[in-house]
Amino acid sequence: MKILITGGTGFLGRHCALKLKSLGHEVSALGRNTSIGTELEKRGIRFINVDLSDAKAVHSACVNQEKVVHTGALNARFGKYSEFYRANVLGTKHIIDACLKEGIERLVHLSTPSLYFDYKHYFD
Repeated sequence: MKILITGGTGFLGRHCALKLKSLGHEVSALGRNTSIGTELEKRGIRFINVDLSDAKAVHSACVNQEKVVHTGALNARFGKYSEFYRANVLGTKHIIDACLKEGIERLVHLSTPSLYFDYKHYFD
């Protein structure tokens, strides 16, 4: 199966890509970190250096894919609202739009618990 992983150079996406590759799938990984991308390529995973805010590049990456696992996001404690919006909101919109246009069979969105970060625990 041909599977595209967004955020493929991040913690969650990288491990997802490696696991799917070990199960015999043809995996492509979108990401920003070229050094991790090079390591993924050494393990047989196609690396695509794409910014999720680039709708055209995201769409191109989805061509000929069967499934997409979306783990890509800007994940930091602090930063400009515009950067988070561009990466997380527009990036997700671009992935959804590309999946619809390309007839992708399944889109799975994986997120991080750190989006709830506000200096307190939630075990009450």
